[in-house]
Amino acid sequence: MEKCKNLLSIIIPTKNRYSTLLPVLDSIIDNLSNEYEYEVIIQDNSDDNKPCLDYLSKKNASKLKYFYNQVSIPIADNTELAIDNSNGKYLIFIGDDDFICPDILEITNLLDERSISCLIYSPGYYWWESVVFKKENYYHRSANLWLPDVSPILEFTKIDPAFELDKTLAKGAMAYDMLPRFYHGIVLRSEIEKLKSKIGRYLAGSCPDIDLAVSLALNLKEYYHLNYPVSVFGASKNSGGGWTASKKHYGKIEEITFLRPEIKDSWNPLIPKIWSERTIYPQTTSEVLKAYNVEKEVNLLPLYAAMLVYTPWLEPKIFWYIIKTCGYNPLKYFKFTFELFKKIAGFVVVKVKYKFKMLPFKVFDNVNHQEVIPVLKNNFKINI
Repeated sequence: MEKCKNLLSIIIPTKNRYSTLLPVLDSIIDNLSNEYEYEVIIQDNSDDNKPCLDYLSKKNASKLKYFYNQVSIPIADNTELAIDNSNGKYLIFIGDDDFICPDILEITNLLDERSISCLIYSPGYYWWESVVFKKENYYHRSANLWLPDVSPILEFTKIDPAFELDKTLAKGAMAYDMLPRFYHGIVLRSEIEKLKSKIGRYLAGSCPDIDLAVSLALNLKEYYHLNYPVSVFGASKNSGGGWTASKKHYGKIEEITFLRPEIKDSWNPLIPKIWSERTIYPQTTSEVLKAYNVEKEVNLLPLYAAMLVYTPWLEPKIFWYIIKTCGYNPLKYFKFTFELFKKIAGFVVVKVKYKFKMLPFKVFDNVNHQEVIPVLKNNFKINI
């Protein structure tokens, strides 16, 4: 395959979510400039792809590259296929309910001119009309769009990947925080190819977003942050964000079909064997560290504390994990108690911020999905 024909490849692994995918494709094709070469890789693993084929036949957009695999495979495998089918010099990975800002090609060209190999940024967040919240507030409502409250002047900030990885591991690796990202981050293709050259595949574990973030942190020398919403995280009814909104983001590992089957055997025995938004990230991080033979460990005490504060019903044996990890070391029990108090304090602080509207975002309510890009354009104007 000819590589680097395009400046940017936007890869979108998808399965059974055409209700969001097709509007997302419209928003990309209708708003991105043709000044630079780019492509959109649709890596489809849906049960029935006729709706997408009908859409493509009518759209007649040369930028859309469609690949279909009717055999059901894990999301990690589908993501790897999308990477292999792309040919951009730079790559960005988004979900099938996410949005791309119209300036992404100009920003990518700027990265190329400055020889920047990886960029993360301050993203926006959008709750699709289909999302149902178990409990609503000012921030958490369907059709809400959050845009970051940042300086209008573009600022590139250099970041040390080793420092950020150590911070993430110390906090339990339950979020990728300021780690380098391929999911909602722009990465030089050669940096992604390095991952495969080292471990034989792009992803070591089952959860692509945190997997690639940790992998890049282990392999990059530096990367940059930009104070601009280059993309918008979307949450729809049947996505992880939608499940979180309805308090249904958990289940038995054996029943989650989009995970790689080998995860059952490679599961870290000190992590509760439950699929949830908190357990899958430290588990995947553990898999990545092992794949790269890195002698670092995830600090699991913050995970146990978070589960006790936020989801105590998920694991009745959580105290067994705490005792197993702390053993006979009184200092570890003290550290766990400290983590527990931090989580309780954090829970209270977040509640206060929600109540008094203190999050660093501008919130636009009742935004139809077709209006996300127009709102973004009206509120972020940059000269590159």
